[in-house]
Amino acid sequence: MSRLNYSYFYELGTSMEDGAVAHFTFFTEFNRPLPGLGELEAIILVLLFLLSTVANSVLIFHLCRHKGFRTVTNFFVCNLALADILFTSVGPFLAVGRIMETWVLGELMCRVLPYIEMVCGFVMVWTMAAISIDRYKCVMTNKFPTKQIPKSFTLAISIAIWLILLLIFTPIAIFFQMKDVKHGDKDFKICTLAWPQFPNFRVSLMFTMIVLVIGFLIPFGIICINYSRIFRKYWNSRQNVDRIPSESDGYSTGRTTLQREKRSRQRLRRIIKTWFLLVGLFLLMWSPIFAVFMVIQYYGSKDIYVVPSYALILALIIAYINACINPVIYGFMNARIRKSLKSVFKSFKGFHGQSTRNVNHEKSSERKTCSLRVSVTSST
Repeated sequence: MSRLNYSYFYELGTSMEDGAVAHFTFFTEFNRPLPGLGELEAIILVLLFLLSTVANSVLIFHLCRHKGFRTVTNFFVCNLALADILFTSVGPFLAVGRIMETWVLGELMCRVLPYIEMVCGFVMVWTMAAISIDRYKCVMTNKFPTKQIPKSFTLAISIAIWLILLLIFTPIAIFFQMKDVKHGDKDFKICTLAWPQFPNFRVSLMFTMIVLVIGFLIPFGIICINYSRIFRKYWNSRQNVDRIPSESDGYSTGRTTLQREKRSRQRLRRIIKTWFLLVGLFLLMWSPIFAVFMVIQYYGSKDIYVVPSYALILALIIAYINACINPVIYGFMNARIRKSLKSVFKSFKGFHGQSTRNVNHEKSSERKTCSLRVSVTSST
C-alpha cells in the first residue's frame, strides 16, 4: 500500500523503494482519527468565512461612505479588510475537500486557491506593518488622524504590497498540482505541493526560509520596533507631565500645557493597549501556520512524514479567526468609528420603528373605516 499515513501518499507508479518523495495532501485527508471531524472542520471554515465577510464588509462600507474617515490609516485598514475577506474566501472550497477527502475541484482550483491564501495572508501581515509605521509617524508628529502623507502615496504602497507578494508566491501557483494516488483498492486525487527535485538542493527548504523571513520575521520586527518607539514616547510624556507644574512660569500656561499633555497621554495609552493586543494576537494566531508549514517542509526534506493535514487546517482556522478579529481591533475599537456606527444603527432602528408605527397606524385607520362602513350599512 502506498500510504505512509493518512496525509502522505506516493504518486501512482512510484514508491519509497524507487526513491520517490511522498506528497502531503494539504487539503484532504483519509480515514480520520475521529468520526465527523471533516464535517466539523468544514462548518468552522464556512462560519469564519461568513463572519469575516460581514464584519470586514461593514467596516469597508462605513469607512468609504464617510469622508471624515478617509485618512491614511483607514485606507490601510480598508486594504487589510479586503485581504481578510479574500483570505477567508478560500474556506468554503477547503470545506469541500475536508468532507469529500479526494480533491474534486480540479487542477485550476488546486493552483489558484493556495495562491490566493498565501498572497492574501501575507498582504494582511504586511498591511499590519504599514499601519504600525503610519501610527508611529502619527504619534511623532502629534497629528490624529494623519493627513500629512498623500493618499496617492498610500495607494502606491498598498499596490506595491500586493504586486510584490503576487510575484513572490508565483511558485505556489506553479508547483501546486493534482496527483493521482492509491488508497487501499481505490484511486484518488490530491492537491499537493510538488517541488522540483535536485540531487543536493532542496527547493522546499529555500522557499520556506524565504517565506519565514519575508512573511513573518521582517513584518513582526517592524511592528515591534514602531510600537516600542510609541511606548517610549508615552513613557517620556509621563515624565514631562510630572515636571510641568514646577517648571511652568504661570498657573494658566502650566494648566493648559498639562491638559494638552494629558490628552496626548490618553491617546498614547490607547495605542499602547492596542499594541500589546496586536503583538500578542499576531504571535498567537500567525505562529501556528508558520510553524506547521515549516515542519511539513523540513520533515518532508528528510523523508519523515508525521504531520497530519488536520494540523495545517487547525493552524489555518486560527489565522481565519485573526481575520475576523482584525475589523474589531483596527476599526470598531476606534471611538469615532464606534460612535458613528452606533448612530447609523440607531437611525436604522428609528426608521424601522417609524415604519412599523406607520403600518400599524394605517391598519388601525383601515379597521376604523371598515367599522364605520359596517355601522352605516346597519343603520340603513
